[in-house]
Amino acid sequence: MKKKYYLPLLILTSCNLIDNHPKCNDEEVKKLALEIFKEKVEKDIKEGFINDKLNTDDLYQYAQSNGRDYDEVIAAEKGKLKNDAEIYAIKVFNEVKLENILTTKIGKDIKKCECEAQIKSNYLKEIKAYYTAQYNEEGQTYVEFLYEIKEK
Repeated sequence: MKKKYYLPLLILTSCNLIDNHPKCNDEEVKKLALEIFKEKVEKDIKEGFINDKLNTDDLYQYAQSNGRDYDEVIAAEKGKLKNDAEIYAIKVFNEVKLENILTTKIGKDIKKCECEAQIKSNYLKEIKAYYTAQYNEEGQTYVEFLYEIKEK
């Protein structure tokens, strides 16, 4: 009687061992992909925020009328906006997520999957993500990530 219970369990376990590759929607894979994305775009997001807030025409007139160096005035204003840019980046990254995840290819022999997804955020343009996930020799998940900003 015990053999009947162990046999289905053994079959399920062996199927899991055969299909041992990361999946595009695994939580660890998604987390690593988003971490890489954040590292790649953090500087650009902060600089974009600062540049959007700078009114260079007003700063130029201010520098001219007060006999100050324009580059120093710009640098000082960027310094004032740096903290706000940090806060903005945190807001963006707190809500960014991967959606519409697709598995485009599975390499079972090398324990690798290729994925596509959309990065969603109210603060960002439409972004298409391309990433791969693979187990290394130690069994750790390794993710490579690329992205493309869609122009509307």
